[in-house]
Amino acid sequence: MSLSPLKQLAKGYVLRGQGQLPYPGKLRLRGEVAHREMETQKASVAVTRSSVAEQVKLLYLQVAYSTSAIAYLDRIDSLLQSVIKDALSQYALGKGSQSAVIKAQMERTQILRQDTMHNQELWQAQARIKQLLHRTQDSPDIYPDRLTATPFEIAPQELQSKLRAINPTLMVDAAALDKQKAQLASAKREGRPDFNIGYTFQFTGEDCRNRYMFSAEIRLPNRRRVEAEIAQATELETRARREMDSDVQQKLADLQEQYIVVKSTAELLNEYKEGLIPQAEAVFNSEQSAYQSNKQELSPVLSALLDILTLESDYQQALLDHEAALVRIETLTGRTIR
Repeated sequence: MSLSPLKQLAKGYVLRGQGQLPYPGKLRLRGEVAHREMETQKASVAVTRSSVAEQVKLLYLQVAYSTSAIAYLDRIDSLLQSVIKDALSQYALGKGSQSAVIKAQMERTQILRQDTMHNQELWQAQARIKQLLHRTQDSPDIYPDRLTATPFEIAPQELQSKLRAINPTLMVDAAALDKQKAQLASAKREGRPDFNIGYTFQFTGEDCRNRYMFSAEIRLPNRRRVEAEIAQATELETRARREMDSDVQQKLADLQEQYIVVKSTAELLNEYKEGLIPQAEAVFNSEQSAYQSNKQELSPVLSALLDILTLESDYQQALLDHEAALVRIETLTGRTIR
């Protein structure tokens, strides 16, 4: 009896399949390496965000500093114009000297020059902030609050603890070290054998029983290749650990430096605000009154006014340094201070 066409096609039909079973733990460790790589990338993004935030804060301080500098230069210029007016009046009456008047006018030129410089710095800072914030250059400028000294009473030990736990750069280092540890563990596990499993099924038709066959084999890894991968992973882990230790020491040194700047500038600000600037203004008022009463020459008046200008300029610079150091401490420790 002949077979039907369908049975003739099915007779002798063979199914084969094969699969690989990695040694237990290999896939998990490979997944761990990929996960650690992702965590490293996330930490790198946090470093970029922290850097941009610090730049914006420092530029804001520059805007506030330049705005304050322009304000006190305008005040000094107003005082100087008053002095020049008095000097011209006395010179017209045959008192005083022309050289003193010319000197006062030259000093005013220097003040106007400084004013121009601070305006240029102000415009540059405004443009840079808009760039970092992705704002168009024709958008409204930023109008800062008056720059004042921020109180700071945080212990160094607390700041160091925050730095070790939160600093973005150190978090990248920690993530990179964890990745290398996982890579080393994975490389060691690669020295274990894998398994190949196969099967064969043959449909023989109605005349004979169907045939089944299973096969299993062990695939041994190349020992030299595995040893080379382990050695490379060990070296990379050691390098990552050293880089992390180096960054920790560098960040701690940076933190200590900024802490010293904050403390030293705070003392300077107190000296300027409570002593030097009020004394200089008192001296100027006294010299100006004496000059207006024809009891004094113009030179001491100009000298006293320039002392005020110098002290005010030093005060504003110390204030900028104080606040900028706090911004850098915020970046290093992740703690909001200002």
